[in-house]
Amino acid sequence: MIELHAYKINVSLPAPMFKVVEKPNNFTKTSKQNYSDKELNRSQNERLMFWEEFNTVIVAKGKPFSVRKPTTDHWYDVAIGTSEAHLAINLVNKENKIVLELYILDNKKLFDHLYEDKEKIENTLQMNFSWERLDGKKASRIKHDVLGLDFSDHSNYPQLMDECIEKILKMRDVFKKYL
Repeated sequence: MIELHAYKINVSLPAPMFKVVEKPNNFTKTSKQNYSDKELNRSQNERLMFWEEFNTVIVAKGKPFSVRKPTTDHWYDVAIGTSEAHLAINLVNKENKIVLELYILDNKKLFDHLYEDKEKIENTLQMNFSWERLDGKKASRIKHDVLGLDFSDHSNYPQLMDECIEKILKMRDVFKKYL
């Protein structure tokens, strides 16, 4: 909500001045942004519940990376200390997996530099990756799959979340050295 005031300096014409009186609170902003007056579908609801629980686990582990607000998005970004790239945790229920990735925004040279050390990086992390340069697109990705996601069965969520957090922290530490 704003108030409109008219101000006049000497003999000038009146000029408008807007004063913010009331702003939406976080709940209102989040609700409008994520749900826009419609009910959540099953996948959105499951993602929201997953990220809420995921945040609880992150906090219990002493916040090894920033906690972001739980949303209905399928991704959760983790900073790596550069604007050139970030880590992402992606829920892919259709394929029963969580994808951990280094997402390189618009820098094929950086991808190529990392690819030169592919074997060394994979050996250090003891993880296999799918290296996707994505020619013709701005972004590039270096992805690792964690299998076992099933929105119909939450029984393995604690193990999945622990594995994802452990691996994303290792990825952050190792990739940071190459950036």
